[in-house]
Amino acid sequence: MLRLFICYLLVFIGTITVVSCDEQQAVSISAANTSTNKREWKLHRLDLQKYPLATCLDGSPGAYYIRPGTATGPEINSKVFLHMEGGAWCYDNASCYERSKSHLGSTVDDTDDALSWANAEAYWSMDETVNPAVWDWTSVFIRYCDGASLSGLREEPIVISKNDGTETQIFSRGNFILQAIINELFSESSDDESPEKEDRNRKPSSVKQHLIVSGNSAGGLASFLHAHQFAEAINPNHTQMVVVTDSSFFREDDKNSYLTRRSYVDMIKSVFEMSHAKKSLPLACIEKYQGDNDDKDEAFKCMFAANVIPYINAPLLILQPRYDSYQTEFFLGYNHDDAVTNKDVVNQYGSNLKEELMTALNRQRMFEPKSKVFLSSCEFHTALGGWSDTPEDLNSVWLKAAVDGTTMNVAMDEWLKQVLLPLDENYHGNNIGNRNVLESESDWVAEDLFPCASCCDNLLHKESIINNAVE
Repeated sequence: MLRLFICYLLVFIGTITVVSCDEQQAVSISAANTSTNKREWKLHRLDLQKYPLATCLDGSPGAYYIRPGTATGPEINSKVFLHMEGGAWCYDNASCYERSKSHLGSTVDDTDDALSWANAEAYWSMDETVNPAVWDWTSVFIRYCDGASLSGLREEPIVISKNDGTETQIFSRGNFILQAIINELFSESSDDESPEKEDRNRKPSSVKQHLIVSGNSAGGLASFLHAHQFAEAINPNHTQMVVVTDSSFFREDDKNSYLTRRSYVDMIKSVFEMSHAKKSLPLACIEKYQGDNDDKDEAFKCMFAANVIPYINAPLLILQPRYDSYQTEFFLGYNHDDAVTNKDVVNQYGSNLKEELMTALNRQRMFEPKSKVFLSSCEFHTALGGWSDTPEDLNSVWLKAAVDGTTMNVAMDEWLKQVLLPLDENYHGNNIGNRNVLESESDWVAEDLFPCASCCDNLLHKESIINNAVE
């Protein structure tokens, strides 16, 4: 068993468990293999006898994967990159029932080797040149199977009437899954802990830790929405926590989507209501928007990134395309060629996205001044993969999309070096070092108009700089 040890504070809905920092308690992260030469993913399905509400849409247990790290010295088992899977949302009984029959609504078909693709991609890559920031960290991958960005707290099942006249049930319980996984990872040491095990697998509770809470797309939105639950589950005097999101800032757009004929606001409100998400979101945000009576209750607005970001009490790095291909297609109805034809509309959308993102982030930076954004003018959605499914195109977004010559992999590495103190240095709570010294420099923000070919290929960008200099 691979062990990460810290003392902890666990806070769940209606229940608070406090564990003294003087006790030898552990963050328990089990791994498939502790060999540094064989970093394999290991699937962990939640035990429904222990967590009866932690079910996917189809009733299968929530799940997560772990891949051991290779760090040495004081960093052994002390650096964790936790990522929440993306995959859009379902908005009503019909769409959630259909989703329950897929990978994004069930873990029935999950296997240990299901994540083998992740070993070479972007922030999952085990190649230090591709992923200098976290290539050797212990990695945790949380499966997304509730269709509500891990926000569902609906205890009762949803009854579905099928076309053949029979009935079935689905479940919206994603936050019960998240709570259970937090409990699994941030819990007391298990009964099989043995003093004979190597130091690599046993660390004292006073060890310093780095934790990155991350996600892409709808999983990155989950990172925004539920960062407070991770923050409440760690001891901030021992663990430095930061949040990194990838393509997860979706605008609070009230115009009807070209594809669904409903607005994104209306659809996310349906997700909020259907999943009973209210109690899973930051209380301070809920108190701001819920109003004094039901007629004025707009607590659903806390499901939008712009409204919840100011309440994230941790340094935040937002990796975001200004011209998000998912949003331009889903909200505007444009494929790439249509987007080029209607570039003025796309540029206005990107300008609005930038303004709303920076307003939210600047509010959050009043309390977390080290937070930063990487806003690229390249058209993409998530840094995973590339523009095609070919091996040659792997990591083309991660390694080529750039802002003023800085690619995402370099930006993430530089930011983490600014924000995280070495594990052998002292720090206290969210005050990770001296804020006056460690406050981030300027953001990476591209102002290029769409379409911008050089924004998607750093080599083209460098060539354009050289050509301009010659001219």
